Amino acid sequence: MKYTYNSPDDVLEVARFVCQAVNGWTENPERMIPYFTQDGGWEFPFAPTGFDLFFKEVRGAEAMKRYFTSLVPYMENLDIGPVENWTIHTVQAPDTYVYEYTGTATIKGSGKLYRQNYISIVTLEGGKIKTYREHWDPYVALLDFGLARPVDGEA
Repeated sequence: MKYTYNSPDDVLEVARFVCQAVNGWTENPERMIPYFTQDGGWEFPFAPTGFDLFFKEVRGAEAMKRYFTSLVPYMENLDIGPVENWTIHTVQAPDTYVYEYTGTATIKGSGKLYRQNYISIVTLEGGKIKTYREHWDPYVALLDFGLARPVDGEA
């Protein structure tokens, strides 16, 4: 398994590297740690506050391992690929990549399909992920994880 991206700057190949890093964390959160710089981490700008399940940022291997391990009891089989289905945006900032994609997982306990749309801004440093900034719809997560009730008229 290749934990460092050493190829020429190719947004599709970087997407494959990112997908390889992230897919499967629901079964083994530690598997993604080698893809990140030592002080690398995830940012969740739209994570709702006031719920113990979500955080705005986790940085460093130990914090990432603790956070993602805390989510394992809630979902499984996360799938964000294939990257050929992603929308790729070109940006001027070096080593920065913007991807739009849809991910699915199974909510443990209910067996319900969790379907979330993401926009991720990924920054590499030295061939590893420095920052993975993930934008997603908190309302979908709150509903699907049973932390909120639908408003009248929604299923």
